[in-house]
Amino acid sequence: TANKGAESGCYTSTNSSWSGWIARKTWAEPNFINGCLGYSSSKKGTKKFPWNSVDDVPNKYICSKNNPKETAEKNLLSYVYQCEGDNGDEESTDGYKYRGHGWIQLTWKKQYVQFNNWMKTYTPDDFKDVVDNSDLIGEDKTIDAISGMWYWQTRGLNTTADTLKEGCSLKSFETISKKVNSAALDNDKRKEIFDKAIQILK
Repeated sequence: TANKGAESGCYTSTNSSWSGWIARKTWAEPNFINGCLGYSSSKKGTKKFPWNSVDDVPNKYICSKNNPKETAEKNLLSYVYQCEGDNGDEESTDGYKYRGHGWIQLTWKKQYVQFNNWMKTYTPDDFKDVVDNSDLIGEDKTIDAISGMWYWQTRGLNTTADTLKEGCSLKSFETISKKVNSAALDNDKRKEIFDKAIQILK
């Protein structure tokens, strides 16, 4: 069964999410692997994929009747996340294995390694090897919660979050939201949840 706490990569040919993959994805997440998918240091910050529209996307990456979710998702995420963040190439399937998992959607092999090492030191009683089994984040609720805490703590997000007040503007809210999701996806919905949480915690 699919891990409900993991990033989905099943997009039909009419899904609007393709515009994000096609238009926004650049070589941006070190460490990069030179030569992998044609990467060289001169390509940092440039467009990663040769696609200009969904018509350019090979069928093996598109969810369809003949290419079911499990297959299409593994193919696509292995491709789009390859060669960055210490992930191997497409054939390694690291991109799929180390796709977003958990409350804060931990992504890239390097973050799983960092989190693994942190758990060994700070929460040894709860330690489980997420590099070996990335699906533990999302399936094991304790590990899921600890991964969110790790991300929040190691990036000093409390300092920023503590500046937010009840009734703050969306722009102010984004100062913290973009540190978690740099693409600022669904920030209006995140703000609604934040406002509701404030009322509950008052």
